[in-house]
Amino acid sequence: MTTPTLNERVAEAVALISKAQAEILQIVCELEPNTQARNALTMAWCDLCDAIATAKDAAIAEVHHVQG
Repeated sequence: MTTPTLNERVAEAVALISKAQAEILQIVCELEPNTQARNALTMAWCDLCDAIATAKDAAIAEVHHVQG
């Protein structure tokens, strides 16, 4: 069994976060507008979007640094 590369680990992490994002969005769509739960989940969804973008940028920079 081989150890996953950094690229593979990053891809797996992004896939997991993206799955969570999709599930949150599905729940948000099922909730009534302007409720506390919907607003909180919408904020969480936005935070995940930001986290994915930051993680991708950091991972790309790290991979380029390692591969140098």
